[in-house]
Amino acid sequence: MPYKIIADSGCDSTPEIRERLNLTLVPLNITLISGKEHKEYIDTIDLDIGAMLDDMKNSDSMRTSCPSVTEFAKHMYDHDECFVITLASFLSGSYNSAVAARETVLEEFPEKKIYVFDSLNASAGELRVALYVHELIRDGFSFEAIIEKTEIYIENMATVLVLEDLGNLIKNGRMSKMAERVASLLNIYPVLFKRKVKEISMAAKVRGLNNAFSRMIGYIGEWTASKEDRSLTLILSHCDARNRAHAIRKRILENCDTVKDVIITPTSGLSAVYANRGGIVISFEADPI
Repeated sequence: MPYKIIADSGCDSTPEIRERLNLTLVPLNITLISGKEHKEYIDTIDLDIGAMLDDMKNSDSMRTSCPSVTEFAKHMYDHDECFVITLASFLSGSYNSAVAARETVLEEFPEKKIYVFDSLNASAGELRVALYVHELIRDGFSFEAIIEKTEIYIENMATVLVLEDLGNLIKNGRMSKMAERVASLLNIYPVLFKRKVKEISMAAKVRGLNNAFSRMIGYIGEWTASKEDRSLTLILSHCDARNRAHAIRKRILENCDTVKDVIITPTSGLSAVYANRGGIVISFEADPI
């Protein structure tokens, strides 16, 4: 394969997918804080995410830090032509770190071809971008054509998510405790989405978790209505919710005529920090708006 694909560990994946895509992940760091105690995790492919989630229950807060310029650069040095995919720049400093690494490497080796994609996404969204880049590489497109097509693809992507447990959003300062208490008491679950704009927004507040997943599936059908039948492959990331993920996959295939397949992957450590147990994240190419 002429090109190498590199992503930060916000890109959810499986061993089979990493091998098929020739994909290398650069880990972020996760810190759990309980009083004066700090517990550090490196988001590698062998991270015990279940144990980390258990520790999160007893933590007061948490923070994440992006890979360093040096960590990105060492992988760029190893390849003459590579595409790098990062977490959305409005969510993480990973994109800026990768761009700085690219500049450092090209100063020394100007003949290399390196491009950094801001996925404008995370989790399943990053993997959806990586799979699209891989498809273009497989089909023999030039380096420049892959850049142009992928940037357009990223602009038209959508991500929807439903989280069963909102506790980690509070610990990360993304949601107020009062809002979480009200949602819990009323059995209300937000259906969140990211589409076109550079932020994660609330599409709906739904009573009951199953109803929230139904609404999520409804949005997928609505936002892909103009696509050809059975033309789309979706990415579904789940946080310790394999059975739920397969049940939702079945419902999507039954109810969304445009969907050909749904690839299921567990969340990485970084994605699990936000999704928490039971969380579902789905990314796909949507109709232009």
